[in-house]
Amino acid sequence: MQQAQQSILARVPLARILVPMLGGIGAAQWSESVIIPALIILAGVLLYAFLNWMVPHTPQWSMNVRPWWIVPIAAVSFGLGWINTSLNAPPSLNIQEIKGCMAQARVNDIYYSDRSMTIDATMLWAADRDGKLKLDRKHDISISTNGCNYNLEPGDLIMYECQLDTIKNMGNPDGFDMAQHMSRQGVLYSQHLPVTAIMVTGTSHTLITQCNKLKKQLISILFNTHTSAECQNFIAATLLGNSKFITPETRNTFAMAGISHILALSGMHVGVIMAIVWFLLFPLNYTRLRPLRFFITIIILAAYAVFTGMSPSVVRATIMMSIVVAGLMFHRKTLSLNSLALAAIIILLLYPSSLYSVGFQLSFATVAFLIIFNQQTFSKNLKKSSPILAWTFTLTMTSIIATASTIMLTAWYFNTISLLSVVGNVLVLPVFPILMVCAAIFLSLIACGIEIDWFSSIIDSMYNSIAWVARLTGENLPGYFGNVYVTSLDVVLYYIALVSIAVWLFNRRFKWMNLSLLFIALLFASQAYTTATTPRQGFVVFNNHTLTQILYFNNGHGILWIPDSDSDIESFILYNKRLLSHYKVNHIEMIEGKEGCAIGGMKVVCVGNGKWQRIKKLEHRIDVDLLVVTKKYHNSIDKLLEIYNPRKIILSGDIYKDNLEVFEQECITSGVPYYSIHSNGAYFTRPAHSK
Repeated sequence: MQQAQQSILARVPLARILVPMLGGIGAAQWSESVIIPALIILAGVLLYAFLNWMVPHTPQWSMNVRPWWIVPIAAVSFGLGWINTSLNAPPSLNIQEIKGCMAQARVNDIYYSDRSMTIDATMLWAADRDGKLKLDRKHDISISTNGCNYNLEPGDLIMYECQLDTIKNMGNPDGFDMAQHMSRQGVLYSQHLPVTAIMVTGTSHTLITQCNKLKKQLISILFNTHTSAECQNFIAATLLGNSKFITPETRNTFAMAGISHILALSGMHVGVIMAIVWFLLFPLNYTRLRPLRFFITIIILAAYAVFTGMSPSVVRATIMMSIVVAGLMFHRKTLSLNSLALAAIIILLLYPSSLYSVGFQLSFATVAFLIIFNQQTFSKNLKKSSPILAWTFTLTMTSIIATASTIMLTAWYFNTISLLSVVGNVLVLPVFPILMVCAAIFLSLIACGIEIDWFSSIIDSMYNSIAWVARLTGENLPGYFGNVYVTSLDVVLYYIALVSIAVWLFNRRFKWMNLSLLFIALLFASQAYTTATTPRQGFVVFNNHTLTQILYFNNGHGILWIPDSDSDIESFILYNKRLLSHYKVNHIEMIEGKEGCAIGGMKVVCVGNGKWQRIKKLEHRIDVDLLVVTKKYHNSIDKLLEIYNPRKIILSGDIYKDNLEVFEQECITSGVPYYSIHSNGAYFTRPAHSK
């Protein structure tokens, strides 16, 4: 075993640094202290100096103590990952001290929706009414507005009254951890205000804002061309890195086909860009400036990574492509696990939180297992095959390996599994690079004010062919599984089994294969335990700032009730997919136009639209289990208690803050048990008869 481990480390020496660094980044989630990791780094340095001083410099002694040299390297790498993550954590802010102050911020990027917009901004300073400076340190914040200002651009300086709030989770069961996600993006605070409360005072551009402004201009030009709207959104996502325009329907269709990876910038996209640049610079090979071809390609790839937002997948691909280009120039081996580890180390040193990015995990897992299984299984055999058969077999095996390496991550993040992704990728991948090249040329032409109609039609046709394949394999053929729920333990067990198979391919010792079979058995046992212990029945009042959503589910069937607003089942399913997957809710029907109903054996009344006032005062109050108060209710709790006798009052999450405080105080005064969804998160219970 030791010999096998040494063989693996010899092939991937940078694993000695990468693996402990990953542990250090994880430890920083436990504590952001810099003292502990600094002591660990110091201990590693001292141990290295001790070994270097005590061990005789002879070949025999060097071989005997060689395994011990890993310890100081691992200690320093672990501490470096920890301390780097702690130093990159966003600084906290005393929001009470600056509340009500006038603040200035620089707009970094803008995202529009139907009647609102979200602004990624950097707050520069805040001062009170007397001009006394309360804040002079930069903080990244998120600003959401009522209404849109389409004249606002990245780089603009804005003034507003500071009323920041700490970003909190909604507290919905199996809900997305927005607070943690935004914290890893460097944002801890947000603010909501009317768009009329924002005043533009000037401009202050940075490299990021200049890139975002240029992207906005290119997207505006793109959307005025004769190509279809779906094709325009596709080009904006795959070339400009702005996937916000991809509709949920398109994203869902591509996900069902297992080809959603082409909708987001990744190594494949960067590879096409590199191929275009490398080809255009081929005349330099016939001059004495051949090395210049390498440097220009690297510079353009780096500029493209910055322009598109420095996502982990693009940065990883840029580093990998740089290594490939360098290998081509100097006739060296270009693609290896060691170069992939180098790319991961560089990204994690620059952006430690990238470790938790789904793009980082998917891209590195795919490339790592492609390198391992491609080199070990069929690369040598393909040389004996015909070129066409070799190309087809390589493409098929690549799709199978990519699917196997990411199937558990897609189940964890998206609650879906597509077994037909192999078919979709085999059909799409030959067309996609051609579309990317044509789209890049098309984008360059329209940026110069030139649009060729027949060229636009060709691009439209190629995109439509990809979309047709997505619909065919995703919607019309079996092999797609929605509502898939896996736990973090399942993910760990699966990848331990996959790594065990990879180790077996290195040394051909069947104990590693047996180990993989053991972990696969544990994976099935974990799934069986989760299924057996998950309740099949429940009642949920969700936390939502705009409406009240009530769900009752029982043995795979769900009833959705939204009494105070118009909504649709599709939107609800999209935003609560993990919850529905967890409790195996496969079918949902919607209740409309009711104020009260018996649901899950409970009498529930939802007030807010004024119909409750039509009920005349009775001799005995109406007994109800839950009385849900929404934002549309504009009277007192005492008025409701004259009619209803609730076991508990639920204060909806969409109630405005001032009204909520009044309702809470009235509930306390009346002595009726209440539950504030805004303060405590979603109300989740199991009806008594289901226990």
